[in-house]
Amino acid sequence: MESENVTQKGAELAAAAWLPPESAPLTGTMIIGDFGWPWPIPAVWDAYDKQWCVVTVQASPMQDGPDNYWLESDTETMTHLKRWMPFPDLPNDKVRNPHPNKTL
Repeated sequence: MESENVTQKGAELAAAAWLPPESAPLTGTMIIGDFGWPWPIPAVWDAYDKQWCVVTVQASPMQDGPDNYWLESDTETMTHLKRWMPFPDLPNDKVRNPHPNKTL
């Protein structure tokens, strides 16, 4: 019963945190995006190619052992973003801007 309450609270918090796609930053800021996958994925807008660069988890069942997992980069069009949320801050850490001449 308690785990159901925790799960429901988590779902409510997540639902409240999602923002509309038209408000997503197109400035090179990493976001967590809902592109219709079964789970949200990290993304950043690529202004040069005018598309989202995303990272997905891939998996392959292996006959001789545990499943094999890896990360793959991919792209999504602007219209595929259904909703988004900012990445949470890391505890006690400032995020380093990889491009000091640009604002994150």
